[in-house]
Amino acid sequence: MTRPDKPQEGFISEETKSSSSDLPEIEKSATLDTVHNDEAIKVLANYTGDEVWTNEEEKKVLRRIDWKLMPILCVTYGLQYYDKAMFSQATLYVQRFFLGMLEAGVSPMFMLIVGGWYKKNEQAFRMGIWYSCTGYVSVFSPLINYGLGHLTGSLSPWKYMYLVAGAVTIIWGIILVFLLPSDPIRARGFNERQRYIAVARLRVNNSGVRNTHYKKGQVFELLTDLKFWLVFFIAFLGMIANGPISTFTPIIINSFGFNTLNSLLLVIPAGFIGGTYQLLGPYLAYKFSNNGVRAWIVFAAQMITTLAAILLVALPLNATGGLLFACYILPAIGGGYAVLMGLQIANIAGYTKRSIASSGLYIGYCLGNFTGPLVYQTQDAPRYVPGFITVVVTSFAAGILVLVYRFVCVWENRKRDQSGTAEGYENAYQDDLTDKTVSNCIQESHVLFMLFFYYPRTVYDVSCVLG
Repeated sequence: MTRPDKPQEGFISEETKSSSSDLPEIEKSATLDTVHNDEAIKVLANYTGDEVWTNEEEKKVLRRIDWKLMPILCVTYGLQYYDKAMFSQATLYVQRFFLGMLEAGVSPMFMLIVGGWYKKNEQAFRMGIWYSCTGYVSVFSPLINYGLGHLTGSLSPWKYMYLVAGAVTIIWGIILVFLLPSDPIRARGFNERQRYIAVARLRVNNSGVRNTHYKKGQVFELLTDLKFWLVFFIAFLGMIANGPISTFTPIIINSFGFNTLNSLLLVIPAGFIGGTYQLLGPYLAYKFSNNGVRAWIVFAAQMITTLAAILLVALPLNATGGLLFACYILPAIGGGYAVLMGLQIANIAGYTKRSIASSGLYIGYCLGNFTGPLVYQTQDAPRYVPGFITVVVTSFAAGILVLVYRFVCVWENRKRDQSGTAEGYENAYQDDLTDKTVSNCIQESHVLFMLFFYYPRTVYDVSCVLG
């Protein structure tokens, strides 16, 4: 019999079982404390059925979750990026601030949704599925906008682009209110057993599912966490390259001597390759999740983007094939960012801490996207040498920070192993503890046990151990 905190890799027979019987005793009550604890304990505490499930049952639940979530997240994120792409293709960069302000919560919320539905080893690939739509939507949006740009009527062509995109987004936003389930605790379409499996299997994450009570201590802990700031600056520096990708690619291709239509058509392969990067990176992270490859995938993506920027600076304008190749590999950073989102969620526990960490990562992403277009000035056309030199420096620096992040994680793991403490903590899931609180509590309980063993008559403070 296997337990949910020990996921099996490779082929799993139907007879293999998973269980939550090792959960601490939870009082069967409708009035459970969800201020300090995670709301998932309501489902665990009030379930009266068989607490053992087969891996085949879990796979069926996972497929149901995928079909329930992924199409909705993909359409939503695709529409969000279509708006951004439309502004660049309509040659209006002016409304981007207002669009960003209104859509700023989408990416952090999607990160939380994935973190609340999937195991750690499943998260990176699911991040990549919806994030890849930023690339794949670019396959269709240039053609749609080119057609809308040829409409004749009382309005200017760019206004038709705005009206169509705005109308579709508003309609989908209304539909989304009824379709999108935020977490498995209250989602429709699951029977009692499916809901129990969907919640209980997440115990391996040791990060909770949902707790809407703001805990300022978790925020302070996050702000002093070196790993958070490393990820923040990786996102900021890495996304400066997104300026030429999302905003200037059609203009850059046009500077090679192509007309407007051909420039838009040549953006289509860039969108397809970019989307494939964003799907391939997380897939590799999912496929080789036990080999510690995620940081290396992000680093490789940064180096590919660095190489692309170097080629765009160094190659002559008549080397059209090489310049197009550079434009097509430039979006490799997207695949790295999708894996980075999974890293951020997987390595942070505590619902408030995870929420703020997701938002902080996206702030870095937005600052990078805001800064990127500013380094490309009209007077630098057609080569935009200062802009691409900036991308070379910032992309390489982001890659170095990824290696620093990996070193910090390895160092912390080694220190934890040397102290004799385990990675998990049996009450972290329901007590809404953070990753650092978990580690500190384990170490403190180990020390207290030794002290109590040698000095049993002394009174000790065991508040941390008791949660």
